[in-house]
Amino acid sequence: SSRIIQSLPNALAMDIQERKLRFLRGSNPYRVRASTFALPFASKSFDSVIHSQVLEHIAEDPVIYTELNRVMKLG
Repeated sequence: SSRIIQSLPNALAMDIQERKLRFLRGSNPYRVRASTFALPFASKSFDSVIHSQVLEHIAEDPVIYTELNRVMKLG
């Protein structure tokens, strides 16, 4: 996932772990520490979302998909 976000310097990088965000400070000026269960963004904020290297590390919970759908723009 680090390679993906590093190749998108104008994308917002989000992680729950501060150390991962520090690693990205040279390539991504937009970084947010947050949980995928409670995204700190307004509804319909993003055209697309890359949710890489997340689901296989946490228990499945429908809140994840509710939050992803909430922050995505329609269409």
